[in-house]
Amino acid sequence: MELEAHGHANHGAIGHDIVCAGVSALLYGLTEYLKELCKSCPEGQLEHRVGIGRLYVRTRSLKGDEIAFAVTAAGLKLLVNAFPQSVDMELPKECGNFKEEA
Repeated sequence: MELEAHGHANHGAIGHDIVCAGVSALLYGLTEYLKELCKSCPEGQLEHRVGIGRLYVRTRSLKGDEIAFAVTAAGLKLLVNAFPQSVDMELPKECGNFKEEA
């Protein structure tokens, strides 16, 4: 499982952007949860990097990661639908389209 996020929502002033805060909360929550899961894992099952306006996380055969990624994707879907001008999300084709039907 792999997730990469980059950029800024530009919905509000830097440091006061509620959309950016929502995305960040979901992504940092995912990362912290995976770090907890991985405390007793063999080396290399979790890779993560965080930078200004950028986050990358990847897991390899980590039990429970699929549910964590699915919950994060569901939260991101809500933000994409509520703030389409500020949040864009691409998923692998096998995940289907997360846009709501009209």
